[in-house]
Amino acid sequence: MMSKKTVTIISAAIIVIMVVTTVTCAIAYL
Repeated sequence: MMSKKTVTIISAAIIVIMVVTTVTCAIAYL
């Protein structure tokens, strides 16, 4: 089993990637 800290870091990384992707797409459409 993964530790809770590792899961938190992975979750945070996924959120950051989603935000960056959304911002990049938004800039591309402007």
